[in-house]
Amino acid sequence: MLRTLREAVDDFLKSARSSEPAPADGEAEPPPAGGPLPDEGLSPARPASAARRLPGWRVWAVVGLVVVGGLLVLRWAPWSAREPADPEVVATYQGGVVTRERLRREFEALPKAEQPFYRTLNGLKMLIGNAVAHEVGRSWAEERQVDQKQAFKEAVKHATEEIKIADVSEQLHQGRIAVGEAEIQAYYDRNRERFGERPLSEVKDEIRGTLVEEKEQGFVGTYLQDLKERASLQVDYSLLEVPEPGEQDVALYYNDNRERFRVPEQVRVAQIQVSVSLAGGDDKARARAESARARAEAGEDFAQLARELSDGPERAQGGELPNPVARGGRGQAFDTAVLPLQAGQLSPVFKEGDSYYVVKLLERRPERLQPYEEARGAIAATLRAERERQAYAERRERTLFTIHSRRTTLGEFLQELDELPQEVRGRYSSPEGKRTLLDGLIERLLVVEDASEQAADVKRKQEIEHARSDLLGQMLHEEQVDEQVKIADEEVRAEYERNKARYADPPKVKVRYLRIGRGGTQDTDGKARAKIEEAEGKLKPFGVLGLGGQPAEFVEVAKQYSEDPQTAANGGELDRWLSEGNDPMGELFEHGLHEQLLPLKVGDISPILPLGDSYYLFQISDKQEARQRSFEETKEVVRRELEVRKHEELTRDMERRFLERMQLQVFDRRLEAVLAELGGPAVNTR
Repeated sequence: MLRTLREAVDDFLKSARSSEPAPADGEAEPPPAGGPLPDEGLSPARPASAARRLPGWRVWAVVGLVVVGGLLVLRWAPWSAREPADPEVVATYQGGVVTRERLRREFEALPKAEQPFYRTLNGLKMLIGNAVAHEVGRSWAEERQVDQKQAFKEAVKHATEEIKIADVSEQLHQGRIAVGEAEIQAYYDRNRERFGERPLSEVKDEIRGTLVEEKEQGFVGTYLQDLKERASLQVDYSLLEVPEPGEQDVALYYNDNRERFRVPEQVRVAQIQVSVSLAGGDDKARARAESARARAEAGEDFAQLARELSDGPERAQGGELPNPVARGGRGQAFDTAVLPLQAGQLSPVFKEGDSYYVVKLLERRPERLQPYEEARGAIAATLRAERERQAYAERRERTLFTIHSRRTTLGEFLQELDELPQEVRGRYSSPEGKRTLLDGLIERLLVVEDASEQAADVKRKQEIEHARSDLLGQMLHEEQVDEQVKIADEEVRAEYERNKARYADPPKVKVRYLRIGRGGTQDTDGKARAKIEEAEGKLKPFGVLGLGGQPAEFVEVAKQYSEDPQTAANGGELDRWLSEGNDPMGELFEHGLHEQLLPLKVGDISPILPLGDSYYLFQISDKQEARQRSFEETKEVVRRELEVRKHEELTRDMERRFLERMQLQVFDRRLEAVLAELGGPAVNTR
């Protein structure tokens, strides 16, 4: 693909990935599945066929209609099945047949690099399945009048352009970017160290590709400039230009709309949140919150209490919320309990949703008018957008550019801009961005026009027809499946109630640990055991009864003994939560470590645990018990799960109906004869 062209216009196309079946033992690797069109330039190292992968390539594979390994989904005729009278027929399907000649044409149309994969019995069956799926699927889609949708027509137009541009790309590399033998020899001589003992004959193609790539940027620039000159191109860039709002306009807007820039009173707060479900009921949650408030009222540090007691995500920040809260931002309960407070005061305990709260007001920010300088940028952007909308509406039918006297209006260009994905459109919202996009669109059209004059018509027509079929399949799938996936709120609630246990957070712990490597011999293992027992003795003097005096701090012992350099420096602290099924320590929890750690309390030290090639001691630094997540917390997760399930059911139903339409039978005996003609391996299925 033309690099300078694709940088500006690749956003016009959306590509869909599809998967291909794995090859059977002994078969060639399958060709790459369809994906985003390559945008790495006219690289000679890239197979020409890669430039022809289109959005939705073999989209029928998405609904399970392409043969998996040549043996699944489709029905293959047994040896006892009656073969058609016509000896040329190798397969039958509803409304048609596949002849030897047609199968040979399908095979020969494949890129050379892909032919070895299909030169097998299973490969030929897959080729037949693909061809029939395209044909039957196209017929089904046309019955549904999918081909009459404007979105389909636009997609076909862009796919056709992609194929034509790929032709130009291929032809440029096949000869229009010339590299002489003398250039190849000179490059080889300059880089003898790189090639070592490899002779020139072995690396000639590699060097040619490198030199073509080096010449590409200059050649493509010259090529595009030549196209522009021959096209009698005329562009009226002024249609894209809209005067910037002046300082007086911005100031006038600010003065006329001051109320829009009034920032309401806000408060900065810290809070302790106690979840009803986590506390084990409403009464227990309220009691915990009241206890926390009483301790704070008695003088304990609120931030430390929040770190110790709060169930909210802000506990790590001492309960402080990241953003100030305005009246109405949290609801009536918050406003009533918090807004009357002065800085430093505590709110009464109040309930909000599924939790009880104690809030400390840290700072009150009175209502204010946003200063002009602070608001200026947003005002200028608003005025610019308003002026642009008005100007473009007036100029919509005016000619933006002409190519060979064929005009394109500003409205048509804006429609192309509107078709870009929302996340991409912003890159072209500025005047400079629109001009960049316009230049890319013009270059694209010039290349497409030049491609129309090239000589690959027959092959191109086949590719365009395949692309059209792919797009029909993609849109039919959207109609029959994607658009039918609708989940009612009642279904979401019922699913949650049936499977509450699935939506519970397991208990989790944070730990400090020290590790001693055991080595690979009995002697090193014994020394490691003695070392970790010595560390344990400092942590648990005279064993579990603790009769040997004051135990040492785990942090200090870990710094002294641990052989894990990443954590030893900070006293063995592992700043992550560990839980069953969610273990950042990888294999450790797979070996049942959760059974050893989860029953312990904060501050407890584990027994010595041999895990893998090391001995470990753990101390629990923090712990959270199992928690049932509320419906409000999980409803979007539940909805997505139901949508996926519904999508799979509808896809299977569509696949079933499609297979009924196909009624495909392939006759192995006749297929083996075609395989022999193509030079494939002999097959013994008897």
